[in-house]
Amino acid sequence: MRVVGYFGILESLLTHPPKPTDPYDSITRQVKKKLALLDRRFVRAIDYNGFGEVNPEKVWTKMYAYRSVVAHGGMPDFTEELAALKSPKQALKLLKETTKALIRHTLSEPQLIVDLREC
Repeated sequence: MRVVGYFGILESLLTHPPKPTDPYDSITRQVKKKLALLDRRFVRAIDYNGFGEVNPEKVWTKMYAYRSVVAHGGMPDFTEELAALKSPKQALKLLKETTKALIRHTLSEPQLIVDLREC
């Protein structure tokens, strides 16, 4: 449930309801793109070292696949589909640290977060 909870916080701060007619306005895409922008502004950048050579966009794509499996009561497979995430522990660490960074940044630049949420 922590996975779903952390995603709930990220989504509530960063996303707007996707437009059904726009295939590029998904929640996943919004989070990936907005976190990429914010990561450049965070005091400490998000640490992706635990994922090897996997780029952050792919990490977040896999994180959303993980979230979906967990939210729907499935058993995540870190040996194949989610192998890029390494382990549940590594994925939870990324979620926790990203959420903390986002909350800290929200306190320092609240208007930026409000503006990002709308785009």
